[in-house]
Amino acid sequence: MRRKKKIFLCVILPLTFLMHLFWYQIIDETFVELKTCPACYGRDLCSNLIINEDGKHSIQLSGFSSLRLSKMINIKNVFYAFDGNEYLVLKKLAHDAELTDFDNNLCTSVGEAEGCDVALALKRIVKDNNEDIFKIIKKNPKLFENSDALRCNHNNTVNHLYKKFKRLNSGMYELHNFLTLLAVNIEPLISMAFNEDSPFFPQHLGSCGRLISEEYIGPTLSDLSFDPWMKRAEYARQLLNIVEELTKENIHLYLTDVSTDNFAVDKSGTLKIIDAENIVLVDSLSPNMEPIEHENEGIGCKDCLSYSFEDLCSHRDADHNYFAVCKLLFAFLTALPEKIIHSLWLPKNYTELFPLHKCNVMQPEYRRHSASLKMR
Repeated sequence: MRRKKKIFLCVILPLTFLMHLFWYQIIDETFVELKTCPACYGRDLCSNLIINEDGKHSIQLSGFSSLRLSKMINIKNVFYAFDGNEYLVLKKLAHDAELTDFDNNLCTSVGEAEGCDVALALKRIVKDNNEDIFKIIKKNPKLFENSDALRCNHNNTVNHLYKKFKRLNSGMYELHNFLTLLAVNIEPLISMAFNEDSPFFPQHLGSCGRLISEEYIGPTLSDLSFDPWMKRAEYARQLLNIVEELTKENIHLYLTDVSTDNFAVDKSGTLKIIDAENIVLVDSLSPNMEPIEHENEGIGCKDCLSYSFEDLCSHRDADHNYFAVCKLLFAFLTALPEKIIHSLWLPKNYTELFPLHKCNVMQPEYRRHSASLKMR
C-alpha cells in the first residue's frame, strides 16, 4: 500500500506541476502589479486588461504568452495579446530584477528599508519636492541613473516629454507615472512625444499598472534577413531616411542600441523602431553647444558600436545615427544573415535605391569596400 502511494505521488505531483505551467495565464492585478501604483505607468487601460466581475476582458494573452510557463522564462517581459480585432504587444518595460532595483531605490530614497510600500514612497518624494521634476531628479540620482533621456542634462528635453505625456495622460498621478517611466524605460514617452510628427515608433495604446500596450508591427529585420535583395534594399533605404529624420528637429534622437531585432516591418512594408528604450535626447539649441558636427571615428570598438555621451550632448549635430546603422546593419562584403545589406551583388542602380554613399563616408573600411564593389 505504501509503495502504491509513493508511485501515485511520483506520477501525480509532476503532472500537477506540468499542468500548472501549461495552464492559462490570466491578466489580473497581480500580473500587472497594480498595487505599485502610482509608482507605475498608469491605469487608463485597466478596464480592458483586467478581468471584470463577469470574468471577461477585451484584451487576452495569445499563443505562448497565454501559458503560465511564458511568464517564468520570459525574462524580457514581452507578451503578445489579441483584442478581438488586432494583435497587440504588452510590455513590462524591464526585467523583474530591474523593477526590483527600482523599488528598492524608491524605498532607500525616503529612508525606508527595501520592500517598503513603493506607492507611498513615490508619493512622499513628489510631495517633499513640491512636484518639481528637476528637483526630484537632482535629489534622487540613483533612481534615474539608467535613463538615457537624462544623459545630457538638457531640461528642455524633459519638458518636451512631460508636456506630451500630460496631454495624453491627465489625472491625479500623471507626474508619478511620468517619473516612473522616466526612470524605468522611456519607450512610451518617446512614442507619445515624437510619433505625431514622425511615426517611426509603434503607437502607444495605454497602460495598466506596470504593463503597457502598443501596436504589433510585424516581423523584425532579423526575421527578414533572407528576403530578396531588392526588399532588403528598401528596408535599408527606410533605415537611412529614419535616422536622418530623427535629427531634423531641435531635439535630436540618437539610437544607442541598434540591431536587427529592434526594427520591424508592418503589413504595408513600413519600417519602425520597436525598441526605443536606449535613445539619447539632445537639445540642439541648448547653450554652449559645439557648432561643428561631431564625427564618430569608431575608436576602440571594431565589431561593436562605440560612442561618447559627452560628445553627443555637447554638439549641435552628430553623424552618430548614420554611423550606428551603417556599421551594425550593413555588411557590404560578407554574407552574414543578421545584416540587412549583405552579399557581393548590387544592381547597377543601387545608388538610386537608397543613399548608401552616406555610409561610405562613415569609416575607412566602408570606403575601401565601396571602391571594390563590382556592378553586374
